[in-house]
Amino acid sequence: MSCENFADFQRFCTCIAETLTKDCKDERPSVPFCEFAETVTKDPQNSEVDKALLGRIGISVMYFYYKLLQWSKGRKVLDKLYELKIHFTSLKGLTGPEKLAPRCQIVNIAAEIFLKSGSLDGAIWVLRDSEWIISTPLWPCDRLDVLNRYNLLCTIAHEFLAKSLYRQTFEALQNLPGFQNSQETVEVSQYSLLFNKLLDACIESNSLGMSSSVAEFMISKSIPIDFSFLRRLITSLGRSCLWLKARAHYK
Repeated sequence: MSCENFADFQRFCTCIAETLTKDCKDERPSVPFCEFAETVTKDPQNSEVDKALLGRIGISVMYFYYKLLQWSKGRKVLDKLYELKIHFTSLKGLTGPEKLAPRCQIVNIAAEIFLKSGSLDGAIWVLRDSEWIISTPLWPCDRLDVLNRYNLLCTIAHEFLAKSLYRQTFEALQNLPGFQNSQETVEVSQYSLLFNKLLDACIESNSLGMSSSVAEFMISKSIPIDFSFLRRLITSLGRSCLWLKARAHYK
């Protein structure tokens, strides 16, 4: 396909995206994009280029439902993309602001849709699939996107912690802005309260391995540790005969 023909094809896909969201502001549960995607993928001549364009159409439709706060419909779009194994987190939309949106923003919106529709697993899947990207030279984002990612990860961490899922909580906190090779300069010491809350919960439940990992991470990142929690951890490790671990934290 020549460049000119490909440009025409993209314009055609843009029209499809607009058609799929036309007159969709009603309360009917159907999502035209899902039926469209199912039909396209059944074509034996379907290619990776087709899948990428289908993903970009999906992003535009997702943004449309997000703006209308129609979480269940946005979730259906994301579920269909997942079902068809379309890695949309590395794509951009075809129309409107999503055509120029940074990758961080697209991931944030997808994760928020999952959260709003009650799927914590879906939100964490999107973040993992994007490799927790925030801002890089290739995929720069603005301060608002970074702030939204912070709020999103805090919400996810709190929900995991409420379910006593300490490993998943730790994973979310480890990917807060400032821990990656981000263009944003973030003072990670401000996360002390979040990490200490997790550390306290881990010690209280006698999850000593997780407690040690959290404490070691905090020390390595110069995140202030509540001394009373550290003392309790050392005592618990000693009582469990984990002397080397206890001695390491004592130092």
